[in-house]
Amino acid sequence: MMLSELPVIMSNGGDGVPSSIDLSDKTVPIEIVGRATAFPGTSTSERPLLVVDRDALAEHFTDIPDPLNTPMASAEFWVSGPTDEILASLADIGATPYSVLTADEVKDIPFIDAAIQTFLMLDVLGVVAMVLLVVVAMIYLQARQRSRVVATELSGRMGQGDGTMRRSLMLELGAVLVGALVVGAVVGAVATSLVAPHLDPLPTIPPDSLIVLPYVGIAIGLLATVIASVVGALLADRSARRVPLGEVLRVAE
Repeated sequence: MMLSELPVIMSNGGDGVPSSIDLSDKTVPIEIVGRATAFPGTSTSERPLLVVDRDALAEHFTDIPDPLNTPMASAEFWVSGPTDEILASLADIGATPYSVLTADEVKDIPFIDAAIQTFLMLDVLGVVAMVLLVVVAMIYLQARQRSRVVATELSGRMGQGDGTMRRSLMLELGAVLVGALVVGAVVGAVATSLVAPHLDPLPTIPPDSLIVLPYVGIAIGLLATVIASVVGALLADRSARRVPLGEVLRVAE
C-alpha cells in the first residue's frame, strides 16, 4: 500500500516548493501544508526548515530504522519559563540535556547586549526630554505671569467668572503639553522605524526587528499631561489672583 504524501510545514526557503525529502537513503514525497516566517532552530533565512510530526514520519519509514535514532540526529528542547523549573522537569522525564542555553545568556552576548543597551539609553533620553518639557512649561507660565494677572483682574471686573479663566488657562497649557507629546510620539515612531532594522543582532534569522508602539506608555503620558495641565493651571491662576493689579501696573511702568 502506497502511503500518502507526508504533511510538512516549511519555514523560510523563499517561494520554493520541494516535492520530496531523502532520509536514510529513502525518498518520501511531501506536501507543504503550511509556511512560517520563523521557527525555533532556524539558522539562516535562506535555508528551509521542514517541520514534521514524529508519528507521521514514523509511518512513512516503517521498513527502515528510525531516521531520528541515528548519530546524525539530535534532539533539542525549546522551552519558555523559569530555567530551574524547566531543568527539573526534564530530569523527571529522563531527558538529560548535553548543554543548556538560557535567554539571559543570549542577552549577555556582546552584540546583542549592545542593541539592548541602545534602546535602554533611548528610554533615558525620553525621561530627560519629559523633564525638559516640564521645565519649559514652568518657564512659559512664569513668562506670562504679568499679562495673566492683568487679564484675570480685568476679566473679573467685566463679569467673567473665575471658572472661565481657569478653563482657558487649562486649555492653553494643555495644548502646549499635548502638542509636545504628539510631536514626540510621532518623531519617536518614525525614528524607530528607520533605526531598528539596522540594530537587528541576527539579521539572517527571521523574524525581522519588531517595532512595537508603546500604546500604554502613550496613554499614561497623555493622562500625565492632562493632570499636569489641570494642576499647573490651578496653581498659576491662584498665583495670579494673589498679586495686586496696582503693583503689576507699577512694575510695568
